[in-house]
Amino acid sequence: MIEPRKWLIRFRGARTQIEVAKMASINRTSYSNIERGRRNPSVLVAKRIGQALGFNWHEFFKGGDEVACDEVEAVLTSDKHSR
Repeated sequence: MIEPRKWLIRFRGARTQIEVAKMASINRTSYSNIERGRRNPSVLVAKRIGQALGFNWHEFFKGGDEVACDEVEAVLTSDKHSR
């Protein structure tokens, strides 16, 4: 069973999915799927949503999703090499 990201719904508060999606520059369907747990965001989208709602984008990748953790590690590694 797919679990919704209740913490993300709490961060959204009274804003609509459409409002948050616009703030994050993604479409509402994508945001809805992320909020419902049907889809994991890319690092870029996680950063946009985190910035729009005021939380650390790493929250999306807690919990042991190996693919997501690999993506985060790749971004962190590339950030170190670009300095």
